[in-house]
Amino acid sequence: GVLELGETTRDAVAREVLEETGLVVSVGPVVDVIDHVDTDSDTRVEYHFVIADYLCAATGGTLVAGSDVDAVIYADPSSLKPYDLTSLTQSVIGQAMALYASGRRPQ
Repeated sequence: GVLELGETTRDAVAREVLEETGLVVSVGPVVDVIDHVDTDSDTRVEYHFVIADYLCAATGGTLVAGSDVDAVIYADPSSLKPYDLTSLTQSVIGQAMALYASGRRPQ
């Protein structure tokens, strides 16, 4: 999602998750920060996105697909093969699971 003027990243995460999934979340630590740079045919930068992934825990709400997603599901992190995730996505999920296991969980 996009930050609103004056909005903290943690508040934006909670808002975007609620809008896209119907879930209220507690936002925990940063898992990873990823740069995604799109270039044109002349290799000039057109867009530079900074993606900050946070470990979150659902605290309420009802899981529903928001207007900007096709579908939502709860998925077991050990059973993600059918979803054909990129290696980067799999890495971020692995990092999040390690943070959770180490006790660095959302409050």
